[in-house]
Amino acid sequence: MKKPIALFLALLLAFSVTACGNDDLGSAGPALGASSLSPASLPASSPAGAEGTTVTAMFVLLGREEDPDGYLLFDQDTGEAFTLGGAGDGGEFDWQDYATGNILELTFGPDWSTAEIWPAIYYGLDGVTLLEEGDPADADQYADTVAMHYDPQPQEPPVLSLSWRETFEGSGLAVGTSATTFRCQYHYVDLEDQPGVTEIDLGDPMGQDIRELELEAPTQVELSLYKTEGDWALERWPQSDPTAPPETVALTQGDDPTARQCTAEPGWVYHLTVAPAEGGFLEYVFQA
Repeated sequence: MKKPIALFLALLLAFSVTACGNDDLGSAGPALGASSLSPASLPASSPAGAEGTTVTAMFVLLGREEDPDGYLLFDQDTGEAFTLGGAGDGGEFDWQDYATGNILELTFGPDWSTAEIWPAIYYGLDGVTLLEEGDPADADQYADTVAMHYDPQPQEPPVLSLSWRETFEGSGLAVGTSATTFRCQYHYVDLEDQPGVTEIDLGDPMGQDIRELELEAPTQVELSLYKTEGDWALERWPQSDPTAPPETVALTQGDDPTARQCTAEPGWVYHLTVAPAEGGFLEYVFQA
């Protein structure tokens, strides 16, 4: 089995990010991750310990205003698109509080940093000030960039995102990828508000190219399904003996009904079944 693991945050079938000196991942929705599309220029990474900075940016929601799928921010000096990652002293960025066209002043502390992917991810936010309400029409100038980055496909089953922390050269890194979707009956509503069902059955999960986390020790892993609530059940079996009876794995839930936490151990294959509230089922598999 291959081991195609990437460093964080993409909501395609694999995503990843490393955060310099920050302990938390931001949440900008499924469309906001490392993209295979690269603009001509990328923001330079700012090393931890540099002086803080202030960025003036326009806020743009992705998707429908009544049910958005995330956001992008556009630097008003450079026009570059970016999102926000782990919080600084100012706490998390509550992007649901803002509207398309808003002009924001973003203040970053002395340990701010950026991830050199596209769109860039800025870490270390200390504060947000609404400078202008703006107008949604003002965001039309960024329509091409938004279309290049955000392509809603409501018929596609939600990606099971996996994230955990690793230590590298004394610093904590946020690492993530996504599980392999091998079976589902997914109920969705399309862009014209028409219901539909997507069915996938790839057969024996052990015959698939299963995503491997390459963990070196038992590790707490967060499992997240964007906008998907329901009943979760996790089981596992030894990677060396796929015919062994599966063991039930304990899941814990915090405030987010679309996420769970478990302890994953090297040498085991994990199988998650989710029964969404809308009906149907979703099945994912990964190995630690």
